[in-house]
Amino acid sequence: IFISGLISAAYSLSIKDIYKSSALLMVNEDKQSSTSINSSMIGLSQLAGINLQGSSSSNKSIIAIKTLESKNFANTLVKNDELLVGIMATKYYDKENKKIIVDNDIYDAKEGEWVREVSYPFFKKPSYIEFFDKYHNHISFDLNQKTGLIEVNSFHQSPFFAKKIIEIT
Repeated sequence: IFISGLISAAYSLSIKDIYKSSALLMVNEDKQSSTSINSSMIGLSQLAGINLQGSSSSNKSIIAIKTLESKNFANTLVKNDELLVGIMATKYYDKENKKIIVDNDIYDAKEGEWVREVSYPFFKKPSYIEFFDKYHNHISFDLNQKTGLIEVNSFHQSPFFAKKIIEIT
């Protein structure tokens, strides 16, 4: 019993803390126009090349989620260097200094360049396809069918970066 307790304690101490940040998004039905929605959703959908104007409220929510989950949207997000480094190169979060420590074998923070060793067809700087896969390990989108609200949740070793993922997305 003592040994299993010791193993459990050692295991629990080895697990990295993961923080969650959440936001609720709502499709906005304007009195002036029954087809207008939240301007940020329109902006996000336009980035992905999707027109949300003229759709019903529930359809707009589904389209917004599919847009946020798309590779096309990931291709837009990958252009944000802070987000790319935080998703692709985080080694751990230094709680004491409130700072993300990046993996120096992947990204050289001092020089601001990607240094990871990869072979063809990959490049040192991660592509949007590589980013897409990792990004979806850090974020989720859920539609409440009853209320039409979209819940966006992000997960990261840094509580501040988890919030930043929500703000950027």
